[in-house]
Amino acid sequence: ARHRPDGAIDYLGRADFQVKIRGQRVELGEIEAALAALPEVAEAVVAACGDQQAGGSMWLTAWLTAKAGHALPEPDALRAALADRLPDHMVPAVFVPLDRMPINQNGKIDRKALPQPEPPQSGGEPPEGPIETALAALWSELLGHPITSRDAHFFLAGGHSLLVPRLVGRVQERLGRTIDLVAVMEYPVLRDLAAHIAIQPTAQPEAVPPAVSQNDSAPAGASYERFEL
Repeated sequence: ARHRPDGAIDYLGRADFQVKIRGQRVELGEIEAALAALPEVAEAVVAACGDQQAGGSMWLTAWLTAKAGHALPEPDALRAALADRLPDHMVPAVFVPLDRMPINQNGKIDRKALPQPEPPQSGGEPPEGPIETALAALWSELLGHPITSRDAHFFLAGGHSLLVPRLVGRVQERLGRTIDLVAVMEYPVLRDLAAHIAIQPTAQPEAVPPAVSQNDSAPAGASYERFEL
Protein backbone atom coordinates (compact mmCIF):
# COMPACT_ATOMS: atom_id res chain seq x y z
CA ALA A 1 0.00 0.00 0.00
CA ARG A 2 1.00 3.63 -0.20
CA HIS A 3 0.01 6.90 1.44
CA ARG A 4 -1.61 9.57 -0.71
CA PRO A 5 -0.88 13.26 -0.10
CA ASP A 6 -4.31 13.67 1.56
CA GLY A 7 -3.46 10.95 4.10
CA ALA A 8 -5.59 8.22 2.53
CA ILE A 9 -4.08 4.83 1.72
CA ASP A 10 -4.07 3.22 -1.73
CA TYR A 11 -4.22 -0.57 -1.63
CA LEU A 12 -1.95 -1.83 -4.40
CA GLY A 13 -2.40 -5.57 -3.88
CA ARG A 14 -0.52 -8.42 -2.31
CA ALA A 15 3.26 -8.72 -2.44
CA ASP A 16 3.00 -12.50 -2.74
CA PHE A 17 1.00 -14.65 -5.15
CA GLN A 18 -1.88 -15.61 -2.87
CA VAL A 19 -5.37 -15.23 -4.33
CA LYS A 20 -8.90 -16.11 -3.25
CA ILE A 21 -10.82 -18.57 -5.44
CA ARG A 22 -14.33 -19.86 -4.56
CA GLY A 23 -13.89 -18.49 -1.06
CA GLN A 24 -10.59 -20.36 -0.55
CA ARG A 25 -7.16 -18.76 -0.23
CA VAL A 26 -4.77 -20.27 -2.76
CA GLU A 27 -1.00 -20.08 -3.02
CA LEU A 28 -0.30 -19.99 -6.76
CA GLY A 29 3.22 -21.29 -6.20
CA GLU A 30 1.84 -24.62 -4.97
CA ILE A 31 -0.05 -25.09 -8.24
CA GLU A 32 2.97 -24.07 -10.30
CA ALA A 33 5.12 -26.61 -8.42
CA ALA A 34 2.55 -29.37 -9.01
CA LEU A 35 2.49 -28.58 -12.74
CA ALA A 36 6.29 -28.40 -12.99
CA ALA A 37 6.48 -31.84 -11.39
CA LEU A 38 4.66 -33.40 -14.37
CA PRO A 39 7.11 -35.12 -16.72
CA GLU A 40 6.04 -33.18 -19.83
CA VAL A 41 6.07 -29.67 -18.30
CA ALA A 42 9.17 -27.46 -18.37
CA GLU A 43 7.77 -24.23 -16.86
CA ALA A 44 4.41 -23.22 -15.43
CA VAL A 45 2.88 -19.91 -14.38
CA VAL A 46 -0.53 -19.71 -12.73
CA ALA A 47 -2.67 -16.61 -12.17
CA ALA A 48 -6.24 -15.73 -11.23
CA CYS A 49 -8.18 -14.18 -14.10
CA GLY A 50 -11.52 -12.40 -14.20
CA ASP A 51 -12.89 -9.34 -12.44
CA GLN A 52 -14.25 -10.20 -9.02
CA GLN A 53 -14.13 -6.53 -7.96
CA ALA A 54 -16.76 -5.73 -10.61
CA GLY A 55 -19.01 -8.54 -9.40
CA GLY A 56 -17.77 -11.04 -11.97
CA SER A 57 -16.12 -14.40 -11.44
CA MET A 58 -12.54 -15.52 -10.98
CA TRP A 59 -10.84 -18.59 -12.38
CA LEU A 60 -7.34 -20.02 -12.42
CA THR A 61 -5.31 -20.01 -15.63
CA ALA A 62 -2.05 -21.90 -16.18
CA TRP A 63 0.50 -20.99 -18.87
CA LEU A 64 2.78 -23.93 -19.72
CA THR A 65 5.84 -24.78 -21.81
CA ALA A 66 6.80 -28.34 -22.75
CA LYS A 67 10.09 -30.06 -22.15
CA ALA A 68 12.21 -30.75 -25.23
CA GLY A 69 10.94 -33.81 -27.06
CA HIS A 70 7.61 -33.80 -25.20
CA ALA A 71 4.12 -32.58 -26.00
CA LEU A 72 1.87 -31.07 -23.36
CA PRO A 73 -1.07 -33.28 -22.33
CA GLU A 74 -4.61 -32.22 -23.20
CA PRO A 75 -6.39 -30.00 -20.62
CA ASP A 76 -8.55 -32.86 -19.30
CA ALA A 77 -5.43 -35.00 -18.77
CA LEU A 78 -3.71 -32.11 -16.97
CA ARG A 79 -6.73 -31.65 -14.68
CA ALA A 80 -6.81 -35.37 -13.92
CA ALA A 81 -3.10 -35.38 -13.06
CA LEU A 82 -3.47 -32.35 -10.79
CA ALA A 83 -6.56 -33.80 -9.10
CA ASP A 84 -4.28 -36.43 -7.54
CA ARG A 85 -2.06 -33.71 -6.04
CA LEU A 86 -4.30 -30.72 -5.34
CA PRO A 87 -7.81 -30.00 -3.99
CA ASP A 88 -10.49 -29.25 -6.54
CA HIS A 89 -10.48 -25.45 -6.06
CA MET A 90 -6.75 -25.33 -6.91
CA VAL A 91 -7.04 -27.06 -10.30
CA PRO A 92 -6.84 -24.47 -13.12
CA ALA A 93 -9.85 -24.03 -15.38
CA VAL A 94 -7.81 -22.87 -18.38
CA PHE A 95 -4.46 -24.09 -19.75
CA VAL A 96 -2.51 -22.00 -22.26
CA PRO A 97 0.41 -23.72 -24.04
CA LEU A 98 3.37 -21.50 -24.96
CA ASP A 99 6.51 -22.08 -27.00
CA ARG A 100 8.46 -20.09 -24.39
CA MET A 101 7.75 -17.82 -21.45
CA PRO A 102 8.08 -14.05 -21.86
CA ILE A 103 11.15 -12.75 -20.03
CA ASN A 104 11.69 -9.27 -18.58
CA GLN A 105 14.95 -7.28 -18.39
CA ASN A 106 15.90 -9.01 -15.15
CA GLY A 107 15.71 -12.43 -16.76
CA LYS A 108 12.55 -13.40 -14.87
CA ILE A 109 9.21 -14.47 -16.28
CA ASP A 110 7.23 -11.39 -17.24
CA ARG A 111 3.76 -12.21 -15.93
CA LYS A 112 2.27 -9.03 -17.35
CA ALA A 113 3.33 -10.07 -20.87
CA LEU A 114 1.54 -13.43 -20.75
CA PRO A 115 -1.17 -13.69 -23.45
CA GLN A 116 -4.70 -13.00 -22.29
CA PRO A 117 -6.62 -16.28 -22.01
CA GLU A 118 -10.10 -16.96 -23.25
CA PRO A 119 -12.74 -17.46 -20.52
CA PRO A 120 -13.34 -21.11 -19.58
CA GLN A 121 -16.20 -22.71 -21.48
CA SER A 122 -15.41 -26.45 -21.36
CA GLY A 123 -15.73 -26.91 -25.11
CA GLY A 124 -18.43 -29.24 -26.35
CA GLU A 125 -21.88 -29.21 -27.81
CA PRO A 126 -23.99 -26.05 -27.57
CA PRO A 127 -26.95 -25.99 -25.15
CA GLU A 128 -30.00 -27.97 -26.25
CA GLY A 129 -33.62 -27.14 -25.52
CA PRO A 130 -35.18 -24.19 -23.72
CA ILE A 131 -33.97 -25.03 -20.19
CA GLU A 132 -30.32 -25.54 -21.15
CA THR A 133 -30.41 -22.39 -23.29
CA ALA A 134 -31.97 -20.31 -20.52
CA LEU A 135 -29.59 -21.75 -17.92
CA ALA A 136 -26.58 -20.92 -20.11
CA ALA A 137 -27.84 -17.33 -20.33
CA LEU A 138 -28.14 -17.16 -16.52
CA TRP A 139 -24.61 -18.51 -16.08
CA SER A 140 -23.31 -15.97 -18.58
CA GLU A 141 -24.90 -13.13 -16.61
CA LEU A 142 -23.55 -14.31 -13.27
CA LEU A 143 -20.06 -15.31 -14.42
CA GLY A 144 -19.48 -12.28 -16.63
CA HIS A 145 -18.48 -14.19 -19.79
CA PRO A 146 -20.34 -16.24 -22.41
CA ILE A 147 -21.22 -19.85 -21.66
CA THR A 148 -21.69 -21.63 -24.99
CA SER A 149 -21.36 -25.32 -24.08
CA ARG A 150 -23.77 -27.73 -22.41
CA ASP A 151 -20.68 -29.37 -20.88
CA ALA A 152 -19.63 -26.20 -19.04
CA HIS A 153 -18.84 -26.68 -15.34
CA PHE A 154 -20.18 -23.90 -13.10
CA PHE A 155 -17.20 -23.83 -10.75
CA LEU A 156 -14.48 -24.42 -13.33
CA ALA A 157 -16.03 -21.57 -15.33
CA GLY A 158 -15.47 -19.21 -12.40
CA GLY A 159 -18.49 -19.82 -10.19
CA HIS A 160 -18.17 -19.80 -6.42
CA SER A 161 -20.32 -20.33 -3.35
CA LEU A 162 -21.43 -16.69 -3.15
CA LEU A 163 -22.96 -16.93 -6.63
CA VAL A 164 -24.94 -20.10 -5.90
CA PRO A 165 -27.82 -18.38 -4.01
CA ARG A 166 -28.12 -15.82 -6.80
CA LEU A 167 -28.29 -18.61 -9.37
CA VAL A 168 -30.97 -20.44 -7.38
CA GLY A 169 -33.01 -17.24 -7.13
CA ARG A 170 -32.79 -16.54 -10.85
CA VAL A 171 -33.76 -20.10 -11.73
CA GLN A 172 -36.98 -19.61 -9.77
CA GLU A 173 -37.54 -16.12 -11.17
CA ARG A 174 -36.77 -16.85 -14.84
CA LEU A 175 -37.56 -20.56 -15.21
CA GLY A 176 -40.32 -20.88 -12.62
CA ARG A 177 -38.68 -23.89 -10.99
CA THR A 178 -37.44 -24.26 -7.41
CA ILE A 179 -34.09 -25.90 -6.66
CA ASP A 180 -31.99 -25.84 -3.52
CA LEU A 181 -28.37 -24.79 -3.06
CA VAL A 182 -27.17 -28.38 -2.80
CA ALA A 183 -28.44 -29.13 -6.32
CA VAL A 184 -25.88 -26.74 -7.83
CA MET A 185 -23.11 -28.54 -5.92
CA GLU A 186 -24.37 -31.98 -6.99
CA TYR A 187 -24.98 -31.02 -10.63
CA PRO A 188 -22.31 -28.41 -11.54
CA VAL A 189 -22.31 -29.34 -15.26
CA LEU A 190 -24.85 -27.32 -17.23
CA ARG A 191 -26.59 -30.24 -18.95
CA ASP A 192 -26.92 -32.14 -15.64
CA LEU A 193 -28.31 -29.16 -13.74
CA ALA A 194 -30.76 -28.46 -16.57
CA ALA A 195 -31.98 -32.09 -16.43
CA HIS A 196 -32.46 -31.75 -12.66
CA ILE A 197 -34.39 -28.49 -13.12
CA ALA A 198 -36.61 -30.10 -15.76
CA ILE A 199 -38.02 -32.65 -13.31
CA GLN A 200 -38.76 -30.11 -10.57
CA PRO A 201 -42.36 -28.94 -10.08
CA THR A 202 -43.29 -25.48 -11.21
CA ALA A 203 -42.79 -22.96 -8.42
CA GLN A 204 -46.06 -21.67 -6.98
CA PRO A 205 -46.28 -17.97 -6.13
CA GLU A 206 -46.52 -17.29 -2.41
CA ALA A 207 -50.00 -16.43 -1.18
CA VAL A 208 -50.27 -12.83 -0.03
CA PRO A 209 -52.81 -12.27 2.77
CA PRO A 210 -55.36 -9.55 2.03
CA ALA A 211 -54.64 -6.17 3.57
CA VAL A 212 -56.87 -5.18 6.47
CA SER A 213 -57.91 -1.55 6.70
CA GLN A 214 -57.97 0.21 10.04
CA ASN A 215 -61.62 1.03 9.33
CA ASP A 216 -62.58 -2.62 8.87
CA SER A 217 -64.94 -3.74 11.61
CA ALA A 218 -64.15 -6.83 13.65
CA PRO A 219 -66.26 -9.93 13.05
CA ALA A 220 -69.09 -10.49 15.49
CA GLY A 221 -67.94 -12.22 18.64
CA ALA A 222 -64.23 -11.61 17.94
CA SER A 223 -62.08 -10.41 20.82
CA TYR A 224 -58.58 -8.92 20.70
CA GLU A 225 -55.86 -8.42 23.25
CA ARG A 226 -53.48 -5.50 23.24
CA PHE A 227 -49.77 -6.15 23.41
CA GLU A 228 -47.13 -3.54 24.10
CA LEU A 229 -43.91 -4.03 22.03
